[in-house]
Amino acid sequence: MAIEGTKTARVTMPTKEFEDAVNRLLKGELKLRNVASELGIKEKLAAQIRRKYLNRKYGIDLRALDKLDNAKFMDFDEAARKHTSQIVGTTGSLPISFIEIPPGLISGGYTDINEGRPMFLSTTEKGVVETTQRGLSVIIAANEAATNGGAVEIHHIGDGMTRSVTLSTGSQSAVKKIKEFVESDEGFGYLKSVFEHGKSHTKLKSIMSIPQDTEITLRYIADTGAAMGMNGTTSGAADATRALADILMASNEASALLAQQLGIGIKVDNADIVAQSGNLCTDKKVSSINMLLGRGVSMTVGVDIPENIIISKLKTTPAKLYQINYEKNYRNASIGGVMGNNSAVANIAAAVYPIYGQDVAQIVGTTHTMDDIEILANGALRFRLIIPVLEVGTVGGGTSMELAKAMLKASGFYDPTDDAGITRLKLAEAFATLFLAYELSTLAAQRTESLTGIHEQARQSASDAIRDSKRD
Repeated sequence: MAIEGTKTARVTMPTKEFEDAVNRLLKGELKLRNVASELGIKEKLAAQIRRKYLNRKYGIDLRALDKLDNAKFMDFDEAARKHTSQIVGTTGSLPISFIEIPPGLISGGYTDINEGRPMFLSTTEKGVVETTQRGLSVIIAANEAATNGGAVEIHHIGDGMTRSVTLSTGSQSAVKKIKEFVESDEGFGYLKSVFEHGKSHTKLKSIMSIPQDTEITLRYIADTGAAMGMNGTTSGAADATRALADILMASNEASALLAQQLGIGIKVDNADIVAQSGNLCTDKKVSSINMLLGRGVSMTVGVDIPENIIISKLKTTPAKLYQINYEKNYRNASIGGVMGNNSAVANIAAAVYPIYGQDVAQIVGTTHTMDDIEILANGALRFRLIIPVLEVGTVGGGTSMELAKAMLKASGFYDPTDDAGITRLKLAEAFATLFLAYELSTLAAQRTESLTGIHEQARQSASDAIRDSKRD
């Protein structure tokens, strides 16, 4: 992959030249970041040189990575780095290989219970697979038994990516005026125009202003189309707050005139952006504000399950599931100071986020999930998840990876023309359904003291597979 006007980088090199490159790295004569550009080679070959350098310098064996090089993924040179859509290229990192994530099919998995599209996951904890599949079988059985068109319900209760920016003014009266301006029609309209400038899909929905003595934090909430949208929201929030600071200080005639036109009746000597991410977003941390207001997609997902299906498939009763949910997820969680009353949603989130190209650190958001159980008059179990935070996307970031894009296409979430974010919401629904299945099955396994049995069965299956492969 060469850019017009540049020399095509080499894909191979003589053994002596390879060894010379490794020795130069060891002596400090060649920098790791300059291997591809200085030697005029493709990134795949540069990765091999870096691996050999690490082997020589630290004595570590990285031969397992040799077979993991993906020629297509690594087929770019230094000149093409900024033009490639691949993660390695856009981050400017120093790759030593490319590790693929082996996808596994969830039996009975679906994005829509009436559509039956496949879902995939990848995990080192096989018990997660078996647990989720058992939960899905129960949900599907409940759906088939329903007489009103389906037992599974999904409701969206909020949608918006957030970013907060903290502004220091040195004046309590200035903070009061800023709050009044931001919450006015004129103020919001101006900040919205700055926030959205140059963005085709990120649209500002609202701004929450939070005064803190002589500082004020502005929490921006935006629609982000099909993207998870954290980067677009971050840049928009920074631009809008910076523009606000300029007109507050009226540092030049133009900004002073604009302040007058917008009705800002105060001029401050200092308006300093203290934090571009002010931790009231709140990003990648369990937080009360996210529990209360949500972040990304907020939804509820639930299913009504007849008592006979609970007994036959989960080997327990609705009353016992109600009891364990109360004791474990609410009373004990409250005593332990837990925020997010669920069994272990992060387990299933960690199995699906990487394979669909999601920001894996956003798994933290899923831990806000709350399990809710009710026993209906007819004895059926109503099992619900309240999910305040589900930060996912179908374009941008890791979704540009070849494997992630293939998985999104296979599950029906890929549409490059999706400006409204329909695919993102469908992906969130699919994840929520898997969360529901996993939580239901996990609670039942713990109530019947069979959780360790599920894990042991998975480990035994893995051991049998390894033993059989050795025999072959």
